[in-house]
Amino acid sequence: MSTEFLRKASDRIEKRNTIESELCAKFDVKLGLRNNDGSVVLAGLTKISSVIGTEMSNGKILPAEGKLYYRGINLLNLANGILNDNRHGYAEVTCLLLFGELPTMSELEEFENELSARYELPEGFTETNILLNPSPNVTTQSQKLILALYNFDPEPETFLYQMC
Repeated sequence: MSTEFLRKASDRIEKRNTIESELCAKFDVKLGLRNNDGSVVLAGLTKISSVIGTEMSNGKILPAEGKLYYRGINLLNLANGILNDNRHGYAEVTCLLLFGELPTMSELEEFENELSARYELPEGFTETNILLNPSPNVTTQSQKLILALYNFDPEPETFLYQMC
């Protein structure tokens, strides 16, 4: 594509998709998840995680370096503890997210045993989906593999329906 085409296309897209600021004010629409005073818009309530992106200073709300909390625990502190103790952390954090608290050693061991009993992949899956189709991005590769595993489940929707 030429630079000229991209410039024209960009102008057309912006013209047809930009919302006038007057409409945002009229309908009290939040831009960038911020209120007009700069405070953060509450987008939802959850007991699982929270994101802190502002701080109060001299009566003013100011942007701040973001902090992520899982079940009230600062994720940075959690990660540092896992790294300092040279633990894997996956099952521990999964327990925290699922059950609402960090597991005891015996609870963690039980949970890890339950997980490891289900580690087996379908015949030929590793070769076909991992070795023959590598990816430089581990997150993208994980997403593709999870979607591919859907095809091997004889009743893939069962769990979803039980959750509703």
